[in-house]
Amino acid sequence: YCLTAYQSSSALGESVSAFTDFLNAYPNSRHKEDVYGLLSDAFMSSKNYAAALDALSKITNPDTRMLVTMQYLRYQMGADYFLQSRHTDAVMSFDDVLDHASDGRIATDKDNRKYKTESLFMRAESEYRLQNYTEAQKSINEFQLQSNASSSENYELARYLEGYIYFQQKNYKQSLNAFKDFVASADKSQATYPDALNRIGDCYFTQRDFVQAESYYSKVVALGASGADYAMFQRGYALGLLKRYGDKVTVLERLVTQYPKSDYSDDALYEIARAEVQRADNRSAIAAYDRLLSTYPNSNLARKAALEKAMLYYNEKRYNEAIEAYKVVVRNYPSTDEAYSALEGMEMCYVETNNVAEYLAYTKTLGKINMQTNSTKEDSLTYTAAELQYMQGNYQQAAKGFTTYLNNFCDGGRYCTSAQYYCADAYYQMGDKQNALREFRRLTELSSNLYMEEALMRTAELYFDAADYRNSLTYFRRLQQKASTSKNTNIARLGVLRCSYFLGDNESTISVASELIAESTTDAETLDEARYNRGKAYFQKGLYEKAIADFRQLAGEVRTAQGAESKYLICEALYRQGDYDKAEKEVMQFANMNTSQQYWLAKAFILLSDIYVHRGDDFMAEQYLLSLQNNYTAQDDIQTTIGERLELIRSRSAEKQEVQQYDEEIEDEY
Repeated sequence: YCLTAYQSSSALGESVSAFTDFLNAYPNSRHKEDVYGLLSDAFMSSKNYAAALDALSKITNPDTRMLVTMQYLRYQMGADYFLQSRHTDAVMSFDDVLDHASDGRIATDKDNRKYKTESLFMRAESEYRLQNYTEAQKSINEFQLQSNASSSENYELARYLEGYIYFQQKNYKQSLNAFKDFVASADKSQATYPDALNRIGDCYFTQRDFVQAESYYSKVVALGASGADYAMFQRGYALGLLKRYGDKVTVLERLVTQYPKSDYSDDALYEIARAEVQRADNRSAIAAYDRLLSTYPNSNLARKAALEKAMLYYNEKRYNEAIEAYKVVVRNYPSTDEAYSALEGMEMCYVETNNVAEYLAYTKTLGKINMQTNSTKEDSLTYTAAELQYMQGNYQQAAKGFTTYLNNFCDGGRYCTSAQYYCADAYYQMGDKQNALREFRRLTELSSNLYMEEALMRTAELYFDAADYRNSLTYFRRLQQKASTSKNTNIARLGVLRCSYFLGDNESTISVASELIAESTTDAETLDEARYNRGKAYFQKGLYEKAIADFRQLAGEVRTAQGAESKYLICEALYRQGDYDKAEKEVMQFANMNTSQQYWLAKAFILLSDIYVHRGDDFMAEQYLLSLQNNYTAQDDIQTTIGERLELIRSRSAEKQEVQQYDEEIEDEY
């Protein structure tokens, strides 16, 4: 029976269970060594690592091969956790490998040493993702000390990871060395190569070696690879620090032309204006500020650009134009620091033109936009005291202080917007989601405030966490309109996608998922989620071919729940289309992929039984269901579904027997 189960290569682990039971029942059998070997092979081909490890741990006196197999299983469990972004669990699994690696029975085994070495690298990667940089550094150092490290496929990548570990700790000297070692032998066709060049440039930049920084940024620009827009901006900035203002303008103009949708294009226009000021070309500077304001009105730099434009008019003694420019700042960005600075600049313009009465008349209109010019010392002291508590991490006292300020000095206080933000964030840092939501929501009602994007994001997030998807969707859509960077735009789109999915809005899900997929800056993880949700929306609408196309992009990696479900949904989509042969082939392929996601594989086998029922082969359908019932151990809806399917088959069988018996009785009568 054990050999039969092994030869059948069942995906549900019958051979593992059979061999384990055999060894426990007959520990002294003459077949023991053969069974150990076959069981080891069965575990190696299985991806249900946790169950396999649990089964192996029950074997008394396992041989060396079994001990090494257990190391393999521990390593693969960690790799699975890492793939699912469960980095804390991944670290625990890799620690388990390392704890057992020194076992005298397997310490010198080649495979055991390999699992130890790879676990050190993956542990470093996991700790890095958890921002535990000290632990990550320890692991990567130990990885590099292993005698077999040079044969690891991660050997070169370790220097890249080490560069980032040092970089995040602001140890730029060591980071520079690591990244330079990496690029010396790196594959230039990989995305890590230009990324490492950019980080080398950054390391030189932070050390104020702008000549070297500019040279490395230039290399990335020449490659035209991912990150070239960032490199171009940094190169232009470095040229400015070297006082090569003409070259700075040339480089940044090229950035704006080549990458108009880049997150750095608004920064480039701002820096172009500053370079023109350095060259005493105020006319060109004002033109650059105007381009920034018209092209990127949602940019966080828009307020500064508008204010600095007005200041240039003032410096040229073009007071009337300066006054109008200052009024634009106050009108478009009320209650911001820039707006109050604009008032001060405007006052000076009116004094210069001997028109103070007009300025005083203007200030009387400021109440309409919640601004005042007679800020008191009490106003400033109350805000400063609360801000100090916030900066020290005393969030409860900070929230209390900012609430006092907001109640006593707003609307109209100079620090109302900042106080509203810090009050909201203090509650958020304390985990007081209800009060945080209230205060962030109030912040979203203050027009043109510096914190608008974060306020919209937090409000949407808090509604989402409370499963209030309709309100969450409203704020994610507002964020999508206000976002000034591609990162925040994608966060908003992802929020809209998730809310639409949970609300069952298939049209919205398909629309926003398509936007994310078409966007070049969308990261791989978000792309997968977009395809997954769009595929399910197509599936719900009965557009099975489109659904299958999306699921195909995910179904190659069935170690994740998302990938395994996608593979199953391909099977079901083919079944619903009536293509039973292709559906069966897909299920069998799924079974041979040895997924650790047993739930979705079980669903696929139930679908396979449905295919046989459709063909009129109740016997085969029943056999698959019985096998599934015997080997699927989780207690969930699968067991219920199996029982229901078996009951239907047996009912049909009973009906057939009754009809057959009736026919035989009628035949006997005649």
